[in-house]
Amino acid sequence: MRKTLTALVITPEPAWPVRNGSDVRIHQLIRSLAEFSEFDIATLAPTFVHVNPEEARRQLGARSISVVRHSPPLKQIVALKSLATSKPMGLIMYRSEPMRNIVAALSAQNRYDVCLIFGGFCMAAYAADAQARRLILDMSDDAAMNKERRALVAGNSFARAFYRWQAKLIRSHLRKTSPAFARILASSPVDAASISRYVDVPVIAVPNSVNVEFFRPAPLDVSIPHDPLLLFVGAMNYRPNRDAVRWFTSSVLPLIISQNSGTRLQLAGPGSDGETNGDPSVVSVGFAENLAEEYRKCDVFVCPLRVGTGIKNKMLEALSSGCAIVSTGIGIEGLDVRHEEHLLVANDPFEFAAAVKRLLSEPELRNRLGRAARVFAEQFLSPESVGNRLRAAILPEDCQRERHSSKIRTAKENSVRQFEATSLRDAME
Repeated sequence: MRKTLTALVITPEPAWPVRNGSDVRIHQLIRSLAEFSEFDIATLAPTFVHVNPEEARRQLGARSISVVRHSPPLKQIVALKSLATSKPMGLIMYRSEPMRNIVAALSAQNRYDVCLIFGGFCMAAYAADAQARRLILDMSDDAAMNKERRALVAGNSFARAFYRWQAKLIRSHLRKTSPAFARILASSPVDAASISRYVDVPVIAVPNSVNVEFFRPAPLDVSIPHDPLLLFVGAMNYRPNRDAVRWFTSSVLPLIISQNSGTRLQLAGPGSDGETNGDPSVVSVGFAENLAEEYRKCDVFVCPLRVGTGIKNKMLEALSSGCAIVSTGIGIEGLDVRHEEHLLVANDPFEFAAAVKRLLSEPELRNRLGRAARVFAEQFLSPESVGNRLRAAILPEDCQRERHSSKIRTAKENSVRQFEATSLRDAME
C-alpha cells in the first residue's frame, strides 16, 4: 500500500518488547499505522527495561526510534506533588524535559502530517512541543471514569476521596488541552461517549485487535477427562485484576466448589503466584510463555472485573480462542457481545457461580458459545478490521478526499474501457 503521510508517534513506554496491556494497544496501532505511513517514534523507557532501538524499529516498521530514559518518582511522592499543585498524578509522572527536547527536535527536522500521541492525558502535554498538520491523542480509555470506579471499591474514605479528586483533575486538564488536538481516539464506544462529555473535539472509537491466527480454539476432537479448570489472565500489579481475583476467590469460587469439588482456578500473568494464598483450588503459572495454550486448555474463562475501563485484551483473546466465558458487565464493556449468544454475563457472586456451574454441566452450551465467540472475533477484532478504522480516523480529510476521488476516477476509467470494448465488439459483429 502506498504511504500517504508522515507521522511522529509519541509513546509513554516502548511498544516493543510488549510487556503489558497498554503496550499491546500501542504496538497494534503502530503496526497498523505502518501500513499507510512513514513515521518516527519518540518513546519514554524506564531505566530497568532493556530496549534495542534497532530491533524495536524493525519490529514496529518505524523510520527511526528515539528512546528517552525516564525514572518517574515514587507514587507516594507524586501523590504529594499532586496535592500541592492540583495536577493529576499521571501528568507529573510522565513529564520529561529530554523528551520535550526530542519531540521539538524531530518536529523541526521533519514536516509531519500527523503527530499521534499515546498515553492519554499523561502525555497530552507533549502536544505543545510537536509540530504537525494535525495532532491526535489516543486516550485508550476514560481515565477519569476509571478513577471514579476505583473509588467505589476503595478500602477507606481517604482513598475514595482521593480517586474522585484525581478524576476531577483529569477532566479539567483534558478540557484545557483538548483544543490542541484534531481528534481523540478511544478503545470503545463507551469510553468515547464518556470522554466526549468534557472535551470539544471529535472522539472516535478505534478498538484493540487480536491475533486471530495465534489465539485459535482447541480442536473439538481432543478431550481428556480432567477436573474442571477455570482461567483468569492478568498482571497482578494492575489493581483491577487483583480486586477481581480476590473477589472471585473469596465470594464466587467457594460456591462453585460446593458442587464441583475438583474445580481449580488457574491464574496466568506476572505476579499471580502471590494471589494463591496457599489455597489448593487456586494455582498460578505466572508469566505464560504460550498464553494461547492456556486459553485452549481451560473449560471456562472467567472475567470477574468489578472496576476498569476500556476494552480488555484478555476478553479479546478469550473470544478469539473460542472459550466459554463468564464475565461481569465491566469485563465486556465496549464489546458488542450479548448474553447467551456469545458468553454469559453475571455481576453478583451467586449469579456468577451459577453461570460457571451451568457451563461446566452443559458441554453443548460451552461449544455453542465458544463457536459464536470465535466468529465475533474474526469479524470485528482482526488486525485488518481495526487497521481500517485507524486509517479512517487518522488520514487527513484531504488525503481521504484524494483516495475517494482516485476510486471514482478508476471506476469511471473502467466504465469507459468497458463501453469501448463493448462498442468495438458490436462493430465487429
